[in-house]
Amino acid sequence: MFIKVGQDGGAYTAYMGDTISLSDSLQHFSLSFSMTHPTGPAARVEFNGGKSRPSFRIANVALVEGASEENDSQAVDIVK
Repeated sequence: MFIKVGQDGGAYTAYMGDTISLSDSLQHFSLSFSMTHPTGPAARVEFNGGKSRPSFRIANVALVEGASEENDSQAVDIVK
């Protein structure tokens, strides 16, 4: 699955993008990035699963300013 944070319009600039591998059990992911682009009025978080089979469930998603993988208590749980 490809996860992306980026612009919601214009050039659809990607602020970050990363690929994660799914399994049949509950997984916990925490991704961090440094914003190197100017702040804009609209952004979006994408979870691109393509034609994944079987389906998957995404829960407990948070986008937290100033968080890091080491001290992040709010991360993404994904189960396939």
